[in-house]
Amino acid sequence: MMDLRERIRTEMEAQGLNLKSLSLKAQLSETYVRDLLEGRSQDPKLSKIQAVADALGKSLAWLTEGEDSAEVVSILPKLDASRRAQLTEYARFLAAQAKADTSKK
Repeated sequence: MMDLRERIRTEMEAQGLNLKSLSLKAQLSETYVRDLLEGRSQDPKLSKIQAVADALGKSLAWLTEGEDSAEVVSILPKLDASRRAQLTEYARFLAAQAKADTSKK
C-alpha cells in the first residue's frame, strides 16, 4: 500500500511534473514540497496537503489515504481539534503496527 509521499511521487511522474512545477501549481515553496516528499515534514497542515492534491487534480482522500478511505477522510474537516488529534494519533499507531508487521515478514 502506498503512502502519501509515494502517491505524490507516482502522480508527479504520471503527469510529468518535477519538484518546481508541482510547487508552482500548488503555490507552495519548493523547500516545503521537498520536505514533504522526503518525510521531513512530520505533521503537514491539511491546507497544504489539499493544495498539493488540487495541483495534482486528485482528492484529498486519495492523496492521504487512497481511494478506499475517502469516507473517513471526508469527515476530517467536520471534527473538532481534539477528535482530529485522536484520529491522527490512532492513524499513526496503525501505521506503526503495519510497518512492524511488514518488517517481521
